Amino acid sequence: PPETGKVLFRINGDPVGEAELAVFAETFQGGNEAKGKSTPAELVDTLINNRLLAELAVKEKIDTLPGVRGQLEIRKNKMWVDPYWSKVVRPTVRITDKEIMAKAPNMEEMVSIQQFVADSRGQAEEIRKRALAGEDFGKLIKAHSRGLSAENEGKTGYIKRDNPVYAPEAIEEMFRLQPGEYTRMAETQIGFSFARVLDRKSPEQLGKEWFSANRDKVRSELERDAWMKHRVELTKRYKVSVNQKAIDRYFAARKAKSNLAAILGKDAVTIDGAAFSIRD
Repeated sequence: PPETGKVLFRINGDPVGEAELAVFAETFQGGNEAKGKSTPAELVDTLINNRLLAELAVKEKIDTLPGVRGQLEIRKNKMWVDPYWSKVVRPTVRITDKEIMAKAPNMEEMVSIQQFVADSRGQAEEIRKRALAGEDFGKLIKAHSRGLSAENEGKTGYIKRDNPVYAPEAIEEMFRLQPGEYTRMAETQIGFSFARVLDRKSPEQLGKEWFSANRDKVRSELERDAWMKHRVELTKRYKVSVNQKAIDRYFAARKAKSNLAAILGKDAVTIDGAAFSIRD
């Protein structure tokens, strides 16, 4: 649901925001370039007149006349969604951190590593000794490794326990070691290899990172769900019924460029006993 935005002016004490004026402008212009563009001052004047005349009609009970109520509701409420959401519905919506985290995927512990790969056991053992002695492991990898990640200093990114690239015993060792520690050298399908653990992330840490990156997006999704649920409740409460046949006939006639005069007067929607025609 949209936000009302900055308050530009008030009508009988009710604020009108930027978003509401923008919606009115779009509705008033109707996408018809032949009308020409109204100036901001003209749009504001028209909006105020529409609202005041509609409220006066309700006060004088003119809205009870057949066919008038629908027109008045349109004049008053084409922009009702913005203020209704922000003032009535949204204050009642409480999205908790727990609800947001319920949308998170399953978090599993992960480790990131640097991997060295050689064609011979002797070379791998020699590089491992030099790394353990304190030489820059990243530079050793770039200079001597034949692994696919050699240009990136052997960094393979974060992996999970179910990673199919590594043997189960290698995975277990990686997850047992602390950052900075080296695995044993082992013969693999790609050659003689060993690795250094760079970092470990627990499910709790991953959950915090996910929450920080996705909180606003998920909150908006949950608010939209709450808005849709509220709309359904309103539809039931105010006995909204839709004449889908009449609406389908209207769009079919428009597509066929037929005469719409006979269709425009048909009821399209009834809300709390008030009928709104296709023209409305």
